[in-house]
Amino acid sequence: MDYLIKSITCQEIERITGEDLKTIKQWKKGTKKISVSAIRLLRLYIDGEANALLGIRLGWSYF
Repeated sequence: MDYLIKSITCQEIERITGEDLKTIKQWKKGTKKISVSAIRLLRLYIDGEANALLGIRLGWSYF
Protein backbone atom coordinates (compact mmCIF):
# COMPACT_ATOMS: atom_id res chain seq x y z
CA MET A 1 0.00 0.00 0.00
CA ASP A 2 2.94 2.34 0.60
CA TYR A 3 3.74 2.29 -3.10
CA LEU A 4 0.32 3.83 -3.76
CA ILE A 5 1.08 7.02 -1.88
CA LYS A 6 4.84 7.19 -2.32
CA SER A 7 4.84 6.77 -6.09
CA ILE A 8 2.90 9.96 -6.86
CA THR A 9 2.79 13.53 -5.59
CA CYS A 10 0.44 14.96 -2.99
CA GLN A 11 -1.20 17.09 -5.68
CA GLU A 12 -1.95 14.02 -7.81
CA ILE A 13 -3.41 12.19 -4.83
CA GLU A 14 -5.53 15.25 -4.05
CA ARG A 15 -6.85 15.31 -7.61
CA ILE A 16 -7.60 11.57 -7.62
CA THR A 17 -9.16 11.21 -4.16
CA GLY A 18 -10.53 14.68 -3.45
CA GLU A 19 -8.88 14.67 -0.01
CA ASP A 20 -7.20 17.79 1.32
CA LEU A 21 -3.42 18.16 1.35
CA LYS A 22 -3.22 18.01 5.15
CA THR A 23 -4.79 14.54 5.18
CA ILE A 24 -2.61 13.34 2.31
CA LYS A 25 0.55 14.48 4.10
CA GLN A 26 -0.60 12.54 7.17
CA TRP A 27 -1.05 9.45 4.98
CA LYS A 28 2.46 9.86 3.59
CA LYS A 29 3.92 10.25 7.10
CA GLY A 30 1.95 7.27 8.34
CA THR A 31 0.16 9.23 11.07
CA LYS A 32 -3.29 8.66 9.56
CA LYS A 33 -4.77 5.55 8.00
CA ILE A 34 -5.77 5.77 4.34
CA SER A 35 -9.46 5.16 3.72
CA VAL A 36 -10.50 2.07 1.79
CA SER A 37 -12.15 4.20 -0.90
CA ALA A 38 -8.95 6.23 -1.39
CA ILE A 39 -6.90 3.03 -1.68
CA ARG A 40 -9.29 1.75 -4.34
CA LEU A 41 -9.09 4.96 -6.35
CA LEU A 42 -5.29 5.03 -6.16
CA ARG A 43 -5.03 1.36 -7.19
CA LEU A 44 -7.26 2.07 -10.17
CA TYR A 45 -5.18 5.10 -11.15
CA ILE A 46 -1.73 3.57 -10.61
CA ASP A 47 -2.25 -0.09 -11.45
CA GLY A 48 -5.14 0.28 -13.88
CA GLU A 49 -7.09 -2.36 -11.98
CA ALA A 50 -10.84 -1.94 -12.42
CA ASN A 51 -11.20 -4.66 -9.77
CA ALA A 52 -9.92 -2.12 -7.26
CA LEU A 53 -13.30 -0.38 -7.34
CA LEU A 54 -14.98 -3.56 -6.12
CA GLY A 55 -12.30 -4.36 -3.58
CA ILE A 56 -11.38 -7.57 -5.40
CA ARG A 57 -7.78 -8.64 -6.03
CA LEU A 58 -7.73 -10.86 -9.10
CA GLY A 59 -4.27 -11.27 -10.59
CA TRP A 60 -5.61 -12.35 -13.94
CA SER A 61 -8.31 -9.77 -14.58
CA TYR A 62 -7.18 -6.35 -15.76
CA PHE A 63 -9.14 -3.85 -17.82
